[in-house]
Amino acid sequence: HTTLSRILLHLSHRFFAWAHHLLVARMNSSFDELASMATELANLVDQLDRQLLVVLRDGRTIVGTLRTFDQFANIVLEDPHERVFADGKYAELPMGCTFIARGENVALIGELDKKREHQSPLRRGDPSKMEKADEERRAEERRKELLLRKSFQRRGVMTSDDFDE
Repeated sequence: HTTLSRILLHLSHRFFAWAHHLLVARMNSSFDELASMATELANLVDQLDRQLLVVLRDGRTIVGTLRTFDQFANIVLEDPHERVFADGKYAELPMGCTFIARGENVALIGELDKKREHQSPLRRGDPSKMEKADEERRAEERRKELLLRKSFQRRGVMTSDDFDE
């Protein structure tokens, strides 16, 4: 827990730095911009210590308890699990004690409603089978992405991956 404490302390310092920045920005920004920033902050503050479902840009779905965040929407989740889906079922695979996601990689954040979760058409599946099915699904997605990229290259279209090479 020592590492977690240091991370949380660091992020709390960043939060207070952002709050100071917000006050200074008040002199340089319109009221509407400040109201928008404050609303976004208030929404995340309301989610602290609640179990959230976070969808990342790479398609992964992470479930965990929100412990802290900063002005860049970087978040720290405690007791994270990756939720994998296949054949109308889902399973949660443990990911360790903490998960840090950069705000730029977060596509969606929402609170889990445990009371209504049973109403979902998805049912819990066997984690070992679900993990294998999820790996197969991801491999198929990578294969399709590679085929599409090669198709673009044959037509002279460069993709962002071409610039990384």
